[in-house]
Amino acid sequence: MPRTIGDAAALRRMIARLVSSSIALADVGETVRVTLGPAPAGPSLLLAVTRPAQLAGVTDADLLDPGYGPEGDWPDAPLLGLGFSLHLVRRLALAAGGALLIDDGFFTLRLTAADETMGADIGL
Repeated sequence: MPRTIGDAAALRRMIARLVSSSIALADVGETVRVTLGPAPAGPSLLLAVTRPAQLAGVTDADLLDPGYGPEGDWPDAPLLGLGFSLHLVRRLALAAGGALLIDDGFFTLRLTAADETMGADIGL
């Protein structure tokens, strides 16, 4: 099991919010991929979640705006909107010593990996 530094319950909530927000915005038939693995450099784990197609071209500033939601209301929308969810995930990641990275294809959580003697088992 991957181990990371931070409160296990908070880490699970952060990951669940990121994944559920992406799934809620996915178009019918669209695949949302979630991958977890070591970072290419440094003691980090990367959890990457496919960025839904309907968010193509949306700027980071808009995505992180707590009031942002594409086209207003949508089925299964995260409570309080996508912007609020991503902003919360970013703040939780920073508090855990990690980061939320946003690019054209993915939302990626960088979490500090723990050695075998310490850290939280995130249960993935």
